[in-house]
Amino acid sequence: MPRPFSPRPTSPPTALLQHWVADLIHVQSTDRVLELGDSPSLALHAVAFHLTNGHVVGLDPRGARLDLTRHYTAPMRDNQVCAVQGMGEALPFAPATFDKALAVAVLEGVPEPLALLHEVRRVLRPGGLVAVVLAARRDAGQAGPAAGAGHTGEPVEVIELLLAAGFTGPWMRTNYSAWGEGRCAQATKPAD
Repeated sequence: MPRPFSPRPTSPPTALLQHWVADLIHVQSTDRVLELGDSPSLALHAVAFHLTNGHVVGLDPRGARLDLTRHYTAPMRDNQVCAVQGMGEALPFAPATFDKALAVAVLEGVPEPLALLHEVRRVLRPGGLVAVVLAARRDAGQAGPAAGAGHTGEPVEVIELLLAAGFTGPWMRTNYSAWGEGRCAQATKPAD
């Protein structure tokens, strides 16, 4: 369930996804979290729920999406949530800025997913965690949204991309529900 102050109505599948994602990345109260493709504020509320002294940054290339995010997250504590316009392939952050990074249904629609993952690795601190949530599918026979672009979002492909970007220990977790199959790949940035 979303926090009581959330002015945005949330459907049951979205609410479940928000909390599943926050649990997957083990959000701690002081974490600095980057959410790519912020869509708007899909997981920001769930991540922010766990933060007391940390913050979450939503990044999206579309200004209109960011305006919605700013509107929906306005009731949250100052400096806890912010929305930034930018491209995942050229993140506007210094190295080792974040403890965790999250991309919900982003990788399948990015022209250069490996470039995005290299950038995520750059902005994560050593030991930082990345979670890549794949677009939900109602059945295993559906191809990902960018299947024609050469990257399908299939679990094996995502694991290979994480390894190629220099992450370690990648693994895939699947969550089945009446609304479809939710899949999330996770990996760690090694200590330098």
